[in-house]
Amino acid sequence: MKKKSNEKAEEKMETELYEGNRRLTEAEVEQYRRKYLSSRYMDLRCDWAFKHVMRDLNILKMLIGDVLGEDISDISHLPNEVDRFLGKEKDVTMDVLCRDTRGREFIVEVQQRKTLSFRDRILYYGAAMIHAQIARGADYNDLRPVYVICFVDYEYEHKDDKVLYRYSIREDKTGEPYNNLLNICVCELPRLKKHALEKMDNLEVWLLLFNKIFTFAGEPSGLPERFAPVFQAAQMPGMPDDEQTQYLQAMISQREKEDIGGAYYLDGHKAGLAEGKAEGLAEGKAEALLETARRMKAAGADAAYIKAMTGVEV
Repeated sequence: MKKKSNEKAEEKMETELYEGNRRLTEAEVEQYRRKYLSSRYMDLRCDWAFKHVMRDLNILKMLIGDVLGEDISDISHLPNEVDRFLGKEKDVTMDVLCRDTRGREFIVEVQQRKTLSFRDRILYYGAAMIHAQIARGADYNDLRPVYVICFVDYEYEHKDDKVLYRYSIREDKTGEPYNNLLNICVCELPRLKKHALEKMDNLEVWLLLFNKIFTFAGEPSGLPERFAPVFQAAQMPGMPDDEQTQYLQAMISQREKEDIGGAYYLDGHKAGLAEGKAEGLAEGKAEALLETARRMKAAGADAAYIKAMTGVEV
């Protein structure tokens, strides 16, 4: 019941707050146009820009290889939407989906905004790809590994501090792998602490580009030559007008989400109380307050503010 409430709350934020509650004036659009289109390079944390650059299979292959620490064989793009089997499953639409010549499939995602269900979503994506691999009557031995690779612009809590966290199914005590079918790799962009290019490995250079490429006036000195195609694919000068418009719209949409989402969380106690009233028979006021407190904590509100607004300690 609690998990379903979380999902409903996020859907409500997406549909009602992010999409419908604000319209930019012409002056605001022009302000964003000057801001975003004056950069030499696109912001790769924007999903449209990321997908635009990853159309180049050589760049995509290099990125995946640097995350996994191996040379990747030739790859090909796949449709990024998975067909539903029964017609009632949740839609699955990914940023980038591809397959190498060994049959391994790779889902590559970029995520700017922290949500309560992101980890569940990427697990669902990976499971959906495994599910889609074989049809009725096929052999389970035909299943091939699926890798979900995510670049997220925020940090989770961990026992150690590194930029890449890899997950697979293993035995609790011995660490013995169950199989290699589902693998999840999460790169947390803010964890990059290095500043000197000569001290970075290839994956760390990628994280630097995700974090900073839109601020560069040109390719920095000391950058490995292998990254030159990334700068060429991400550059704004010479980009067709329609693609610039698509990028601008994607950036404005993301910015609106951040602005509205921030306001929502700052005033989250009111929204939480309203939701709690609507669902009072099922969960009650106490559950609504607890859920609100959790959302506010996830958004970065401090503990004193959360307690003052909800009366809940989290």
